[in-house]
Amino acid sequence: MRASTRLCLLICIFVSGFPRLLFPQDVDPRESFARAYALYSAGKLPEAQALFQQTQGAQYVLADYALYFSALIAFNQKNWDSSQQFLSTLKQRYPQSIWLAHAELLRAKIDLAEKKYPEAIGTLTSLRTIKGIKTEPAEESVYLQGQAKEAQGDVIQAYALYQAVRVSYPYSRWTPEARKNQARLKEKYPELLGHSTIKAIADEAEQLTREGE
Repeated sequence: MRASTRLCLLICIFVSGFPRLLFPQDVDPRESFARAYALYSAGKLPEAQALFQQTQGAQYVLADYALYFSALIAFNQKNWDSSQQFLSTLKQRYPQSIWLAHAELLRAKIDLAEKKYPEAIGTLTSLRTIKGIKTEPAEESVYLQGQAKEAQGDVIQAYALYQAVRVSYPYSRWTPEARKNQARLKEKYPELLGHSTIKAIADEAEQLTREGE
């Protein structure tokens, strides 16, 4: 089952599973959240953002969801400061949220967009220590760390991180991109990466087999 489908089902269960009496009668946060998510899925981000902000109160069971999606919308709109504020509130109020790793990943993406590479690398490294982290944010964090190292000019380390994506997550959506980046780096920096031993060639052939290539 696709992640988006699982999320939609989970939201439906949560939205329908709690009594209206927990919330003000004039605005039902359950309905606001469901409408906001529908608008978000349809790409109507400003309208979705306005409704998500109605469901961020601490008394609402999906408040951490609303904060994360608000941060994501602000990020897509390149409103880095607003996105950071939503992420900080999420981390402070809900340190055990299932969105914590995704939130930290988004924080790192903001740092990358602002060329704050050391901060991004620190966040990407620490998020992989989050207890119970899912595979998707973990594998993307390694790939993004490779991009950060490449942006810093650390070609050797970037290449090694792209290789780590391929070895640790051979079926990841990021593996083809990591492989392309390695090929690009080898072509651009042959003096650093262009010399292959017989063992390296054999290892690469084995790795390509694992990746289904």
